[in-house]
Amino acid sequence: MMRNQDVFLTVDEAVKMMPEGVNVDRFHLYRERKRGKIIAHKFGGRIYFKKSEVEKYIKQAAETA
Repeated sequence: MMRNQDVFLTVDEAVKMMPEGVNVDRFHLYRERKRGKIIAHKFGGRIYFKKSEVEKYIKQAAETA
């Protein structure tokens, strides 16, 4: 059984997790990944984010806003 932090999301799924009113698109997540603000994982040439990392990113973004 997979735990919450073991669930991997596609970039589009991560974008859909963003709270309403937050304008984040896939390119924003790519930039944040390059800046080291969100950790991504690459499998088979595709980029995935752990659900727990996306939740952590959302929490940090809300605290700094």
